Amino acid sequence: MQLNRKQLGAALFLLVGIVSFTTLCWMHSASTTITFSKDMAVSTQHSLGQHLRQLEKLFGHSEFGVALFNMRRRSANATSVSRGTTMKPTIRSSMSIGSPALTSGNTAETSTSVDRGKATRETKPVGNSDHGHRLAIIVPYRDRAKNLEEFLLIVTKLCKEQEIEFRIFIIEQTARGAFNRAKLCNIGYKIASEKNFDYFIFHDVDKVPMTSSVNYRYHEKNPKHMAHCVAQFAWRLPYGAFAGGVLMVTKEQFAKVNGMSNIFWGWGGEDDELYHRFLRAGYRLDRDEGCDSGKFRSLQHAGASKSYPGVKYEENYRLYMDTMKKIRKTEDDGLNTLDFEQERLEETEQFCRVVVDVCKGYLGRASPAGAGCDVKGRLAN
Repeated sequence: MQLNRKQLGAALFLLVGIVSFTTLCWMHSASTTITFSKDMAVSTQHSLGQHLRQLEKLFGHSEFGVALFNMRRRSANATSVSRGTTMKPTIRSSMSIGSPALTSGNTAETSTSVDRGKATRETKPVGNSDHGHRLAIIVPYRDRAKNLEEFLLIVTKLCKEQEIEFRIFIIEQTARGAFNRAKLCNIGYKIASEKNFDYFIFHDVDKVPMTSSVNYRYHEKNPKHMAHCVAQFAWRLPYGAFAGGVLMVTKEQFAKVNGMSNIFWGWGGEDDELYHRFLRAGYRLDRDEGCDSGKFRSLQHAGASKSYPGVKYEENYRLYMDTMKKIRKTEDDGLNTLDFEQERLEETEQFCRVVVDVCKGYLGRASPAGAGCDVKGRLAN
């Protein structure tokens, strides 16, 4: 069928009208989307800025403090983009739980800095009460600024999503001596338990949860090993007695076994010895079912041997075997023999940073083999 000139003109006019109407609708939709994206991004950056300012109060001019300052400056710059552009959050995309934005919730009203163990003002931990329980996350720390940055953002967000009343205690060893993870855990427990926290998670700074199924809520019956499905071990337990990485205990459980042994300097052995303390006290180690419930990623960092070449896993393994042969009594070594000097304590509502010298007991006399208390490490925050 052939169209005459008048019919062809009408059809062309109708086609132009349809195209124009569609274009106007698309432009309105795009404008609305851009406005929404900008508002959402501004809110994201505002929340992130509050969160980072709180962390800066704790770390000041340290390596990590500088990293936080630079991160907050990038966040502030993102809010000043020209009109009509869409802003994006500046948090690294490797964080795998939910959206990258963190809502800071209640920010700290005060920050107290105290030198060498003087009294501090008490602050209320962040979050809603998990049936009246209060969680202290104990992070033994030294020389892991990049790991700590990512750890704090991810773990803080997950605990808030799970509506847990919590505070993160960063127990930082000074540069003197080989790293003593167990002793730092004992120190963190001692400080946090005096602030009325009733359960604790000893959390390596280089382990971050990969799914929201990892449960940080209160678990009572037995100590709970949380990091049982870790990338570095091909998503399986390296051995059945493994209790390393991330471990939850109640106040009573940890006190009953007198905490952890203070004699393990450097890498390895202390978590295996703690496992046997639990067994002797009548506990077993609980784990949630399924890989997702214990799925953690190991963050990259330089190995401990590079910081302290004289400290080797083999030495701690021999020490561990020796303690097992002797069946050491828990009363001989642990919380009741803890010796340290608190050099600095800084506290906000959400975080508590404690800098400690774990070599205090060896000033003027020989330190244990492998302790290296007469050697200064490569970090001096």
